[in-house]
Amino acid sequence: MTANKDLKHSVVELKTRLGITQSQLADRLGVNASYLSSVINGRFPLTDNLTTRLKLLEENCYKSPSKSRGAGANANDAVLSVQDTSALLTKLMGMIDNLQTQVNEDRKLLNILVDKILTQNK
Repeated sequence: MTANKDLKHSVVELKTRLGITQSQLADRLGVNASYLSSVINGRFPLTDNLTTRLKLLEENCYKSPSKSRGAGANANDAVLSVQDTSALLTKLMGMIDNLQTQVNEDRKLLNILVDKILTQNK
């Protein structure tokens, strides 16, 4: 099975589980519906950013049985609880901290390289 088919299957399963349309899913992911469709159909590559957003939405969706979309479920079942939102924010803050650490390390290395280049050109 190709990555595209896996992605299509995951998105269809997630939409079904949440009881939302692809357009609503795109809104939740913070992307344009036509862009999401293009990614799903392989016209655009799946970015790390979109992958992370899908994973976070999936993790939250499948985390507890109370969020399942069984018979009698309504649209309010898909709303994040305060605890879920707090957990997601904590996870995102950790990711941001890791990225900031990496940026700082890259900046230090860049400064070292610039210093070496400048001293070689003197």
